[in-house]
Amino acid sequence: QGRWIAELDRERENLLGAHRACDHADSGVEQGLQLVFLLKLYWYQHGLLTLGHRVTAEALARTRADDRSLARCRGLADVGQFCTFMGRYAEARGYLEESLGLARALGDQNRIAAVLQTLGQAYRGEGDVANAGRYSAESITVARAVGNPRQLASALNGHAQLLRQQGDLAGAESLYSEAVQILEGLGDHESVAIGRLNLAIVAIERGQTDAARALLDQALQVASVLGSQQLGQSTLDIVAGLCAAEHLAVHSRHQVVEDR
Repeated sequence: QGRWIAELDRERENLLGAHRACDHADSGVEQGLQLVFLLKLYWYQHGLLTLGHRVTAEALARTRADDRSLARCRGLADVGQFCTFMGRYAEARGYLEESLGLARALGDQNRIAAVLQTLGQAYRGEGDVANAGRYSAESITVARAVGNPRQLASALNGHAQLLRQQGDLAGAESLYSEAVQILEGLGDHESVAIGRLNLAIVAIERGQTDAARALLDQALQVASVLGSQQLGQSTLDIVAGLCAAEHLAVHSRHQVVEDR
């Protein structure tokens, strides 16, 4: 992964040039959507959400509103996912709900599972727990039925986020752990590290600071090897949470001694 990320860094301007060339190229609509789909994780890893959103929206804008193709269905979901990452949840739902309707019409179960998971995230971001739970739970069901391990890992992670926010740490830990196990089998080091970050959050909330520290060390090593800014930033955010938790624990112990 690190080698290919470095290669994309070197070719970034050429990739953007290829994106612009799709405005006029033969089969530019289909090729442009394929290009932005393949680059989506790259933009995310580097924290280039605004750029990723822009080029993906531009590729989608080349399609017709009555286009019922899988490529447009995926393009709608990709723009919706960027909006979700950027906290533009209402805008995200518009794209994602259109994509879900098209995926259901096409009968593409993999697409349905993917869009359901992101739609659950968007509703969770808006604080709509009922719809977030409904969509994320359905995403797991569909992904299990399809047998797509990557899609299942993503669905498990999304539902675990909701469970953790609701205080169900045991349920969240179980789903996070299953997702990490699946991703380890796929050899996806960055996604495994993200899963470990989620497990670290659970450990912090349980007061298991030693376990959290070990998980964070592993994630930082992966971020360093891959050069993933997004992973590194997320890890540091959780390190700050660990420091705060340890400070509170020390303060509480001191307070008990003083009270005695």
